[in-house]
Amino acid sequence: MLTIKNKDSQQEDIKNNPLEEINYIDHSFLLILKTHYKLFTQKYSEIKNKCIIQTTKPIDISVIELRPDQEAALKTISPICLNVIPPAIFEVSLDPDYAFYHYLVGNSLFHQGNFHKASYAFQTTAILEPESHVYRYNLGCTYMKIFDFQRAQNEFNKAITLGGNIPDYYYNMGIAYYCLDQLSDAINAIEKALSLDSNNEKFRSNLEKVKAMRVFRFWTKFAKDWSNWESSYGNGNKE
Repeated sequence: MLTIKNKDSQQEDIKNNPLEEINYIDHSFLLILKTHYKLFTQKYSEIKNKCIIQTTKPIDISVIELRPDQEAALKTISPICLNVIPPAIFEVSLDPDYAFYHYLVGNSLFHQGNFHKASYAFQTTAILEPESHVYRYNLGCTYMKIFDFQRAQNEFNKAITLGGNIPDYYYNMGIAYYCLDQLSDAINAIEKALSLDSNNEKFRSNLEKVKAMRVFRFWTKFAKDWSNWESSYGNGNKE
């Protein structure tokens, strides 16, 4: 059983914790994650063969070549959600039969950069609690990190459908569409995100970049088509 320390002790633990990039929030489940993430990872390793989702062969992202614009877009995605309300009984957090356990494990693995294992954990949360838009969103974020953009887009869309009318959901879906070269869909999604958070300069700036890319792609294709037309018909006319 994990004991919850007083607030001063908690803040001291967080100060010395490797997951310093997570902002302090006075929720017990975040404190557990910060101070005991190694335990969660160890527990996950112990029961991985009992998980509902069997671990499939991971994608070898080292052989995937991204364009510079895709790499730049990926750096702007919104972070995973850490705001799920914990169960009333904290022992549940260490019970792999509950989605919340896998949610904590997934968050821990994600922040350690182990995105493939994090995806397995978040897949399990989605199976155990299929109606949770947060679990779907986090799974989508993890797929983005392993460059599985189609699955990421699907999960973001499911998160939105399940009631997650949240700006970050639309924005990340827009970036997934962008990486899939579906620029019109990307623009629509980011415009929706901006309509929900009109003061977000990241959304506004990247929306303009995607629009500019669509114009660039149009004229590039037009120039290529024109060149092909001249090659096919222009020479014939000269003869």
